[in-house]
Amino acid sequence: MKMTLPLVAGGFLLATAGCAVTADGESTSLNGASTVELREALTVETGWARSFVQHGRPVDRGDLVRFDPYCSFEVTEVARTGSTIAVNPDRFTITRISHKPPTGGVFAGALDLDEDVGPVEPEVDIYLSSDAQPSVIRLRCTKWEADALFASRVDMGDVRGVLGQVASIR
Repeated sequence: MKMTLPLVAGGFLLATAGCAVTADGESTSLNGASTVELREALTVETGWARSFVQHGRPVDRGDLVRFDPYCSFEVTEVARTGSTIAVNPDRFTITRISHKPPTGGVFAGALDLDEDVGPVEPEVDIYLSSDAQPSVIRLRCTKWEADALFASRVDMGDVRGVLGQVASIR
């Protein structure tokens, strides 16, 4: 395999572009966002500790469109058969934000061009706090990318597009 300097330099630029977070991927804002306002009650489905949102509406995990961005409001308990966990309309304070890059980072699959690492899932975890609902711990937004080398971070546009009228982030 022949690796050229421009490919390495380009990969480095992609890896560092737009990094306004600490080395571990954490920050306290996503373009200055400080609150998440949930406008619609959500239900955590049995067997999960998350309630999923995609295309501006609540969806079951099995109905997610794989390569379209989606978010989930995560709680501290798993919904058991016969019980219901609700995430009620509320205004949540954002306490911190953590971007999780794809496994292998920007170089996943780039160092061995014969290896196909398959789709990757960049994520952003938006940690939430509410006195009324302390069991709601975060909003995780994910998007599948077909190619690890060209995968992009989950950004504010992705999050807003997913949430639609169900919730807003400010």
